[in-house]
Amino acid sequence: MNKLNEAISEIANLPKSDKVNIKGKFYTQVATRVEVFRKAYGDSAKITTKVILHDLERVVVKATVSVMTEGKWNIIGSDYAEEFRGEGMVNKTSALENCSTSAIGRALSACGLGGGEYASSFEVDNAINNKSQAPKQEAPEYKPKPKGKYKIESDNKAIVI
Repeated sequence: MNKLNEAISEIANLPKSDKVNIKGKFYTQVATRVEVFRKAYGDSAKITTKVILHDLERVVVKATVSVMTEGKWNIIGSDYAEEFRGEGMVNKTSALENCSTSAIGRALSACGLGGGEYASSFEVDNAINNKSQAPKQEAPEYKPKPKGKYKIESDNKAIVI
């Protein structure tokens, strides 16, 4: 993991001019962290994303960071991100892309390549300045199963006997 330590050190030592200033705190953008990670590992590493959920209201993406060690891919970090469509300027047109970038940033942070807070600079800025309340989701009504033994009818319906 010497390469990872070198990348972590490079991120930590970036000048403030290479970071984003949000309300007096400096954050290393995801693109910069990916660049430093790639510089350290070259093609012996990969960052993958998987869309977990995407509908008309929200997007959830998982990102995974892996490195090749002894001929085998090993996961060194992963994390999720969630974005609500239409909330904030970016999510009105690019919620999936924004969510993927956030997930990658969080997965890199899980590897130690955060360069500031765990959240991406956009997540922090958005949380401070733009994000409205998430849509309220109703919890499904809990209906306990009747006690007793069940019998499956010919139309695949269970009835209590």
